[in-house]
Amino acid sequence: MTYSCAVFDRPEASPAAMVEHVGIRHLPDYFATLTGLLPPGGRLLNHCITRADGHAPPRPGELIDRYAFPDGELPSPARVVGAAHDNGLEVRHDENLREHYALTLPAWSANLAAHWDEAVDLVGLERARVWGPYMAGSGLSFEENALQVHQVLAVRTTDGARACRGAPAGESSGWGAPWDRTPADEHTAEEDTLPKTTKDGTPKKDELPSTLQHSDAKAQRTFAKTLDSAESEYGDESRAHRVAYSALKHTHEKVGDHWEPKDSYGPSDAQAEGGVDTHRETAGGVDANASKAHLVGLARRLDVRGRSSMTKAELVEAIGEANDRASAASRR
Repeated sequence: MTYSCAVFDRPEASPAAMVEHVGIRHLPDYFATLTGLLPPGGRLLNHCITRADGHAPPRPGELIDRYAFPDGELPSPARVVGAAHDNGLEVRHDENLREHYALTLPAWSANLAAHWDEAVDLVGLERARVWGPYMAGSGLSFEENALQVHQVLAVRTTDGARACRGAPAGESSGWGAPWDRTPADEHTAEEDTLPKTTKDGTPKKDELPSTLQHSDAKAQRTFAKTLDSAESEYGDESRAHRVAYSALKHTHEKVGDHWEPKDSYGPSDAQAEGGVDTHRETAGGVDANASKAHLVGLARRLDVRGRSSMTKAELVEAIGEANDRASAASRR
């Protein structure tokens, strides 16, 4: 994905209101790219529509998604600020313009009504009819605090987060981008030790990733044996982890801070479906191939809010996020 923004003679950048179209999973790479365009001390003003909090589903309804806001996702303010902080920026000020937009949307609606014939000529009757109710509904959402608009002023730190992670200052390495994430990246730094089995094939539990330490013996055995075998065959730790996680996800799915046996065996995502050298996007242990009813049940167990109105893809993402929170909490 390519991002663009205005870069001025002064050391600052002001992206157009585009975060809504970046996607929540791409926020780290988005902010890292903007950081790379700034010199140390350079300023960024980021303007975006958000949900009021992280509990509401990020995707709009089907009508809005199809006609007004295709493929849009609205993050929470915390996600925006957090992604900025984690990718080389220090947030200095955040202003919520929600109440202003509650007044702005009715003015835009009145402007559309005043220039209705021109709008129909420009986009056609069907699309013009959508935008009237869309703006009216959006105005009400701002008024009732279902939607917010945040302008975040941030400053690039001395070297930027990417430089700290090994990429040259001023460049975006793509680290953390969802298309780069493989099952090898599903373990944390503290879990980076290669698990080993004893001579009789029993996994050494204290060397397993923390999520597997909380899982049943079959999950531990599947992961440890496959990892040791793949490491011995390929001599490549990253490749070995991909193979081990793919094998694990054929028999287990991640639920909270551990792995549970699946009702029926099979690959759980595009990465697990591929071969040894597959580099596809992973669902992070969530069984994306399970039925929607099954995913709703998991979301209920994990107390995912708004689950009843989510699409299957949204459920997979929300469960993955709940799993990440549970795993992080268990390591504290």
